Amino acid sequence: RIAANPGKWRLFYYLGFVHYSERKDYLAAADAFERGSQIPGAHPWLKIMAAACRQKGGDINTARYMWTNIYESTDDKMIKETALNRLVALRVDSDITYLESLITQYRERFGVNPATWSQMSDAGMIRGIPADPTGAPYTLMPDGRIEVRDPKSLPFITKGLPPGKAPLEYNPNAV
Repeated sequence: RIAANPGKWRLFYYLGFVHYSERKDYLAAADAFERGSQIPGAHPWLKIMAAACRQKGGDINTARYMWTNIYESTDDKMIKETALNRLVALRVDSDITYLESLITQYRERFGVNPATWSQMSDAGMIRGIPADPTGAPYTLMPDGRIEVRDPKSLPFITKGLPPGKAPLEYNPNAV
């Protein structure tokens, strides 16, 4: 149907929705949303859904680029806030991934998880106590996990959540 109607952005939206909801193929959904967003008159949320799907699909560098572009190119306060929250979430997820790798190195080196950030600092692995973008220190859990102090202040993060807490997701049906 798209081949016969390449100028209909809603068809790309529907295709992206099928990839997202039914197939759980987030990168294919991102491609569909992105292609649709380039059609004149397309709903602006298609770009947002494309960036969110890139992020969910693990294409972090492209997601960061897209969110930055969205943030810098819009005057819409809600879209700007969403883009900023997504960029902050990418930073938190990146921070935690890096800190987890250091905790693994510490465990391999000393045979136990670090009990405090100070132990990691004393081992020369970090400087000071790592903090999230709000300035709150990350919490080092006894099992080596890292949690953010206030998950509600950091929407869209996928790492640093307490066990059983699901990440906030967007609704592709919002258009």
